[in-house]
Amino acid sequence: MSSYGITRADKIIIVLGPTGTGKSTFIDYAIGGNGEGIGHSLISRTQEITVHKTVMGTPPQSFAFVDTPGFDDTTKPDYDVLTKIAEFLARIQNDKLNLGKLLYLHRITDNRMDSAQLKNLELFADPIVLVDTPGFGTHSDYTILGNISNWLEVHHAIDVVSILFFCQIENNRVTSSDVSTWENFKLLCGEAAMKASVTVVTTGWDCAASSNARYIDRESELRTHFWKECDFLRLERDTCSTFSTSACTILDNSVRSAPGSRLRIQTEMIHEKKPLEQTTLGQQHSQNRSTQRKLQKQVKDLVRSVRNGLILAFFRIGRLSL
Repeated sequence: MSSYGITRADKIIIVLGPTGTGKSTFIDYAIGGNGEGIGHSLISRTQEITVHKTVMGTPPQSFAFVDTPGFDDTTKPDYDVLTKIAEFLARIQNDKLNLGKLLYLHRITDNRMDSAQLKNLELFADPIVLVDTPGFGTHSDYTILGNISNWLEVHHAIDVVSILFFCQIENNRVTSSDVSTWENFKLLCGEAAMKASVTVVTTGWDCAASSNARYIDRESELRTHFWKECDFLRLERDTCSTFSTSACTILDNSVRSAPGSRLRIQTEMIHEKKPLEQTTLGQQHSQNRSTQRKLQKQVKDLVRSVRNGLILAFFRIGRLSL
């Protein structure tokens, strides 16, 4: 056993990334916590390398999640952070422990990785980069998908292994806004990538079997009518308390995947050198805007016609009453 309490039976997962990307929170959820790893102060919460162990899965597997100080730390330069990580890697190598995965967390709202971040990333052989995106509904679909497209263009050297699309199973009905979002997302991905890379993750599963029976029917409808080409996984509580088991199943399913098909938006923007406006997604957005403007004009014309008709009717009634 190493000085960190790690044994050869443990799968070691090292979580890296800039300060504030949610490394501690991710680990807290993974080991069955409630997300209280979140740090809201201006000072980085994780100052030293810490190891958090848990057992999950069927058959049971022991995991050792390694939380690391963030790059761009408020209290220490990246060199000091990398030195600590290097010393940790050397120690587990000396102890003949097997490194499982490196996870690199990145905020999608950061438009690009600066040169320092890229150099830090290049020091590690083949990390898994987890990219969090804004939720649909916070801004227009085109704005969010445009941000994702631009990020993919800037970081074209990174292979997209898996895309997780989270969908709330407890929503009572599918709205036209939902369908529009999903169709735009499919335009960004393209048919080949939808089949090879996209997994729909349904959330909101209840512990009560009676509720889940209703949700199972809803999941079946989503599969049949809206997401025929995609795999499905569930983010659900184990023993009605935590999401750790299903979260790790989803993560394991993603990191085991071979790089999928290139996204349509990558082909169009990177290889065909098209600006976003000329891609399939951009052209559809332009067409939707044009259709929307025509409908708005038709509605205005109809309202104006009805108003003029009412005014004329009142005028005639007024003359008759005289």
